[in-house]
Amino acid sequence: MMRRSFFLVLAVAAVVWGSGAREARAGSAQLSDLLGKGVVFTLGGESFEFDAYTPNGGAPTASNVTVTWPPTGSDGVGFTLSGNFDAASGQNLDGDLVYTVLGTDIKYVTMFGNPMAGGNGLVNVSDRVVSGTSTTGAFLGLFSISSTTPPGAGPVSTTFAPQTAITVTKNIAVSGGTQTNSFGHLSSITQTLGVIPEPTSITLLAIGAGSLLAFRRVSKWRRAA
Repeated sequence: MMRRSFFLVLAVAAVVWGSGAREARAGSAQLSDLLGKGVVFTLGGESFEFDAYTPNGGAPTASNVTVTWPPTGSDGVGFTLSGNFDAASGQNLDGDLVYTVLGTDIKYVTMFGNPMAGGNGLVNVSDRVVSGTSTTGAFLGLFSISSTTPPGAGPVSTTFAPQTAITVTKNIAVSGGTQTNSFGHLSSITQTLGVIPEPTSITLLAIGAGSLLAFRRVSKWRRAA
């Protein structure tokens, strides 16, 4: 009986460990603490580096922007960028972020967020994706979301042949417009990547599922005997 219980516990632990591998690496930090530090987190076998951030015209500084991984409300491969990009009437601001992803079989990048504007204000967030670890790599795609173009919040994406490294240049442009009480607002933007599951997690899930199946068959055989 003790041996059966031991193997059951082992099998369940393997399943939980494998399925929860990504969540175990969840975290959050100010962008200022991640810039230029090399790999700052890894999800699903993909490693993320934050290379540069340039705020202009009153955009939040790196110390006022938060990076959360995995994406808020998800266990996907990617992150959520949070910061108050707010422009009142007559004001224009933008922030430029460059980040790199290293891994295997990176196939697409998806973006969604909550751009809002009133009057003739405008919010536009665009991503330029290239291969390799610098902004001069081969062009892979360009896409954007806007406060004026349905579906607005996205998600939108660009797809490409599998890559082992990509560099993304994100531009967040917010205009308050010229009309009285016009405004532009963006509080968060989320990035996810299309990748293959992490090999370790696959192995653990397979071991756990196999162990549970074997345990079930042995228990059924013993009851029959």
